[in-house]
Amino acid sequence: MRIVLVGLALAGCSKSDSKQPQSAATDNTGGQPSAASHAKGYEGSVRTSGLYTATWTVAPGNEGNPFNSFNNPSLASDKQTNGNIKVDKDGKVSFGSGNTKELTGQYEGSGAQVTLDTSGAFVCAFTVDTDLVSTRDASVKVHMSGSMTVHYDDGHFSCP
Repeated sequence: MRIVLVGLALAGCSKSDSKQPQSAATDNTGGQPSAASHAKGYEGSVRTSGLYTATWTVAPGNEGNPFNSFNNPSLASDKQTNGNIKVDKDGKVSFGSGNTKELTGQYEGSGAQVTLDTSGAFVCAFTVDTDLVSTRDASVKVHMSGSMTVHYDDGHFSCP
């Protein structure tokens, strides 16, 4: 009888496996969600189709930066491939990957709808639904659709 009670007491004290709700904006460096006023991180995804079908999110470990900054984010796909993305203020999208035979090199397109920070300098969010063309061979295209947002605040510029 004592063994059963001790077992029940230990089970009651064990750490719960229930997951804590997480903020949509988490620091992709592996840390805990930041305070809402200074949250850093990414949300959303883009999907490529046609030449290479995959869903892409910002790769873990990327520091929250605007999509047109010098340190624009690296992407990871649901197929374990890597890529990169840059979205300029004018809606130009530059996407690339070197991980697969099907999708090698840089692809560019236009028409992304962007949301800028309060200074008007940095791309905080974008929505895209367009064809991207290879910078090497204009006949090679990949379609990209979806949206992404970055939450960024360095004390001078911020993306809410």
